[in-house]
Formats: sequence, structure tokens, C-alpha cells
Amino acid sequence: RFLNIMPPFIAYGLACGIHTPLCSGAQLILVPKFDPKKFDVLIKKYKPNHFWGVPTHFDSLLESRKLRGFDLSFLVCAGVGGDGLNTNTEERINAFLAEHNCARKVTKGYGMTELNSAACACRDDINQVGSVGIPFVHTLISAFKPGTQEELKYNEFGEICVSSPSVMLEYYNNPEETEKVLKRHADGRIWVHSGDIGYLTEGGLVFIVDRIKRMMIRADGFK
Repeated sequence: RFLNIMPPFIAYGLACGIHTPLCSGAQLILVPKFDPKKFDVLIKKYKPNHFWGVPTHFDSLLESRKLRGFDLSFLVCAGVGGDGLNTNTEERINAFLAEHNCARKVTKGYGMTELNSAACACRDDINQVGSVGIPFVHTLISAFKPGTQEELKYNEFGEICVSSPSVMLEYYNNPEETEKVLKRHADGRIWVHSGDIGYLTEGGLVFIVDRIKRMMIRADGFK
């Protein structure tokens, strides 16, 4: 059973929350209008084996009185993505899951809509605190010196870039923005330049630490 609490109009909710469980043969539980304050009620009602949310969704679980002493041994994967998860909150969630008989730690992932959602994720014992996991099959992730195609070494901070079969074709009717994000490198591959700063370890773990530019400009020009 997979409890989908993410809206289906974003890649996270569509690819991870609908396509993935259906392709896996799981029972999909759709929540038309998710209320984080009632998250604990949904958990008790449906007893899902899997769900994915954002960090703030876990706040209501950590503070829930209804889940005090409740057995969560049915939970296989409590996933989080869509925003940064600080290590303190991650450790609190892990402690909460362990106290409620969940055998696994919180599962983190990382991706972008331009990549059809996730590009990497933790799994089983490959789940170091602070990391967002390892790349998926056929997916390459590396750190490059910002503004260049200079690939960096392990543990060196740079712009996280991804080359994958799931990369989008383009931004609709927006070639200028497409050229800023999709770049063909000297290796002949198309790489998505994420705008995120991070690094990779020798073991293949990906860490995200910051954004190159923390600004969004609305259609009306408001920054």
C-alpha cells in the first residue's frame, strides 16, 4: 500500500506518488486534499507500507499524540524529498521511527521536475545521515565547477549536474531557459545543471548543501 500525499500536478506527486507504485503493483491510496494536521489519522487508517512527503510533513507525526505507542512495523519506506532536510530533524525522525518499531530509517531522495522527479535516493543500509542517496540505474551524477564543464573530484563542492534517460526535452517554448539548464558536455552527454551546490563521496553518496541562487522571480516581476 502506497499513500500518496503529494499533489499530482508536480513531478514528485506524479512520478513518485502515482507512476512508481502502480508500476510496482502496489495499492495506491490517493488523498485528494491533504491536510498535514491529519497525517497521523491517515497513517492509522490505511497503515501504508510506503509514503513520500516533504520535511514539514513529518512535523505533525513527531508531535502527534494519536501515534504515541502506535506500532509502525508495517512501514517499509517513509520517504522525504522536495526540500532540504537538516541532520537534526533527520535524526529526530529516525528516533521516532525506531521507537514505533519501524525497521528502517527515513529514506531521502533528490531530483528535479526537469529530471522527471528523482535522480537518486537512499535504500536499505545505504542511508548516511545528511546524504540523499546514490544515483539510480543509468543515471550519472557529478559535481562541476559552477559555470564550467570542469568535473570535480570526490568531496569537492560544486554544481550538481545529472545526465539521465529521464531528462526533459526542453522548457516549452522557452529555448533561452532550456540552454541555461541543458548543456551538452565534451563527453557528448546532455547534463542538467541543477543550480544546487553539493558533492559526491568515494562511495557514490550525494550530498546537497546549498543553492547557487536562492531567488525566484514571479510573472509580475516580484522577487
